[in-house]
Amino acid sequence: MSGVQRAVLTMGLAVFVLMGLFPPWVCKYSESGYEPGGYAFIGVGPSNPNVPPSARTVYIDDRPVLPRETWWRATRMDTARLATQWLTVMAVVGTVLVLLHKGRPRSSPAP
Repeated sequence: MSGVQRAVLTMGLAVFVLMGLFPPWVCKYSESGYEPGGYAFIGVGPSNPNVPPSARTVYIDDRPVLPRETWWRATRMDTARLATQWLTVMAVVGTVLVLLHKGRPRSSPAP
């Protein structure tokens, strides 16, 4: 393995690890579904996820009642997006390694 290939592999591994340490999150604000919560350290999770404008206030009989930020909120890691990111890094690094591969010279057959 050449020095350039080793550098590409090291950088790919570093990106892979950083993606695992700071994964994508999704947050549940209501029963309607999950919203993207951004990226945060795996041991902490998102501290103040972005609340979409459409989900900021609850209306009952056309009157604002409670801000949705006070509703029960659940967060979880977006494993599908993380897996997609990891697969993309592996594909890109693998492709670059193959393109940088210099074939070993074939030995000529013995006479």
